[in-house]
Amino acid sequence: MAPVNSPFVEWVRVENYRCIKSVDLHLTRLHALIGPNDSGKSSLLRAILGGTCKFWIPGVGGISHHVSMPWNQQPYPSWDGTRQAPDAPIQTILNTATAGRALLRLDPDAMRAPAGLITQGESLWFSHEKGTGLPALYDALLSRDIGAFSKINDRFVSLFPTVGALRLHNASPSQKQLGLTLLDGTIVGPAEMSEGMLYWLAFAVIEHLARYAIVLIEEPENGLHPARIAEVMRVLREVSQRTQIVIATHSPLVINELRPDEVTIVTRSRAEGTICTPIRDTKNFETRSKTYALGELWVSYADGNLEEGLVPQPPPPV
Repeated sequence: MAPVNSPFVEWVRVENYRCIKSVDLHLTRLHALIGPNDSGKSSLLRAILGGTCKFWIPGVGGISHHVSMPWNQQPYPSWDGTRQAPDAPIQTILNTATAGRALLRLDPDAMRAPAGLITQGESLWFSHEKGTGLPALYDALLSRDIGAFSKINDRFVSLFPTVGALRLHNASPSQKQLGLTLLDGTIVGPAEMSEGMLYWLAFAVIEHLARYAIVLIEEPENGLHPARIAEVMRVLREVSQRTQIVIATHSPLVINELRPDEVTIVTRSRAEGTICTPIRDTKNFETRSKTYALGELWVSYADGNLEEGLVPQPPPPV
């Protein structure tokens, strides 16, 4: 794994992508995008995933990267297209911060499905963004790092008190499926496992898989009891020390687990397209944040459209 002080993307510019005309997005190691439906949150994740944006990485002299434009050394936010290749040390930093991006849009049925065995030495990651291959990942972890498997299992049974142990069984001679053994000895198959259990297991295994520079996650709160959301966010914060995590969420409970600099409100107007506003730059934030937790602040003043109670509105066209 990369060290805790590994470089990360601090600033992203996306232009002319889906509903996005031109927008700047400030990021932290763990960052959440919130806002109305159809505001552009998923489009931002997809733009970062595909590299159809420009990245700024702190600590390397304002170097930016765009997959269709070679490197330049203009300080952000000046992207004038100057083409200049970086020296080897800077290239290494840029690659560490941006090379390898993955998206997760987890689906319980995909995580329940039988998964083909992973050969020794093969890189570990989900076979699809829906979480396909989760049983095979746990089977591989059991054989490669039994200590890590046991640590996850111990935490799992502490969170789900009726569970005695996580179980893997052979769906076929070459496939594994997840299951449980309850405290009373009852065997539970994958079809009976709750969605919340599957989501938690998927997030818990990430730190033991192949390292991606950035992992993008759609709605990590799905299927989780409110009491489990804080635990998932704790797991993601640990992972974010080595792999940058950017999530899109509709849950105030997720936002409650974050700092003000880790939350961006995404809105969209017909004239300007997608707009990104750091939550700390919203109306009366200093006063409101003394009364509300971040998630409650968002819910209390959001209208589900332009979030006019939060986001300063642009002046009307003249």
